[in-house]
Amino acid sequence: MWSHSRVQKRYGVSPIEYMLSCRFRDAKFLLETTDRSIVSISGNLGFSSGNYFSQSFQKRFGISPSEYRGRNSST
Repeated sequence: MWSHSRVQKRYGVSPIEYMLSCRFRDAKFLLETTDRSIVSISGNLGFSSGNYFSQSFQKRFGISPSEYRGRNSST
């Protein structure tokens, strides 16, 4: 198990921020390449609800998951 300081040193962010970055990276990939529902994607990535995921995504990227999918979908 990595300590807080090791994650901070290696990635330049807190462990929580690193984890969230990974989740959002995976969310973007799933939104681009699948037709799975936003609720399904959010649940699989560990978000407590689809609404929380959507709000967090919007806050981070300035666009809703649905809008992101519409602009970037390859399906």
